[in-house]
Amino acid sequence: MAALGLYDGSNTAAEHAAAARLGGDGPYRMRLANALLGAVQVEAMLVESAATDPEDLAAAHHQQLATAGVADVDADVSGGSEGRHA
Repeated sequence: MAALGLYDGSNTAAEHAAAARLGGDGPYRMRLANALLGAVQVEAMLVESAATDPEDLAAAHHQQLATAGVADVDADVSGGSEGRHA
C-alpha cells in the first residue's frame, strides 16, 4: 500500500497493536487486502476510462483474469469459442 501512496504509517508497535484490536492478524489482513483491492479498482477504472483501443482494454481485462489464476492464458479474450473464461 505504501508503493501506491496509500499508507503513511511507520510500521510501529502501536500500529501492530491495532491489528490485535481488530481481532488479530486474520481480520487485520482482510481489511488491508480489501483496502488495497478498493484502491486498485479505482485506479483501474480511471485508466480504463482513457482506453482508446478495444483490443488493449480486452488484453488488460484478460491480464486481470490471468493474474488471478482464473483464465486460460491462451483463451480468446473476446469470449469467442476459441477460449473459456472462468
